[in-house]
Amino acid sequence: MLTNLSFLERGKAFPPDSEKYRLETYLDHRKLFENNHAEVYKEQFRRIERVIGNFDRVISYGTVFNYQRLLSVKIADLVFGEPPKVTVADDSKQKVIDKILLDTDLFGCAYISCIDVSRYGDSIMLLSCNDKGLPSIDVVSPAMWFPVVNQDNIRQFQYHVFAWVYLIDTVKKQYGLKVQIHKPDEPEKCEAHNYELNGKPGSFKIGREITQKQELNLETSMNTCPVYRISNLLTSDNIYGHDDYEPIDSIVAEIIVRVSQISNKT
Repeated sequence: MLTNLSFLERGKAFPPDSEKYRLETYLDHRKLFENNHAEVYKEQFRRIERVIGNFDRVISYGTVFNYQRLLSVKIADLVFGEPPKVTVADDSKQKVIDKILLDTDLFGCAYISCIDVSRYGDSIMLLSCNDKGLPSIDVVSPAMWFPVVNQDNIRQFQYHVFAWVYLIDTVKKQYGLKVQIHKPDEPEKCEAHNYELNGKPGSFKIGREITQKQELNLETSMNTCPVYRISNLLTSDNIYGHDDYEPIDSIVAEIIVRVSQISNKT
């Protein structure tokens, strides 16, 4: 849990230690959703190998019983498979609403958001205005989201920090960290930073800041906080939503093992 912005100071590890388990869980659930079960169920696959031997030459188990993906897609289909209708009595206002829904692809973003809520427990929607001043909606991976909460009330956000690693120099393998900081109390502003990263992926340390002056302060043109968090099951002692995968994860893994072992005997 992050309660201040000190994790962005020079010399600090990125990602912060308190967020590593969450990010590792996101990565595993993304692999499961994309049918890469072998990378997540390594121990279970070793159990299959002890019975079958060189089982990978007999049959492939990478896409068997992907109930996790089925669960996420089915939930999204049930909620937004048929987009809801937004109607008003005034024809002129109806045209404005229809144009906003079309231009922002609100229901398309909501469908994506619903999948993220299922597999990650949280979905982040970021509102903005494009160059023409028209509204825009983006669904941002929660793996880029580092919320800073009030230590006395974890339901109260002090900052919404977005941070992502990028490659500065492909030859020297030099990485950087881009950061955007949104403060709910000051929605019209967004603070941007750019840092060098020292070390290798998995063990980065934040280096010197290389932010250009014109990038430091960005205008959002918003009257309300542009960051919207949509969550699955929430509890009083956890700021992140609970996902749909963990409760069934061990069951699905065991089904794969049992069916694979049985297949060898038939």
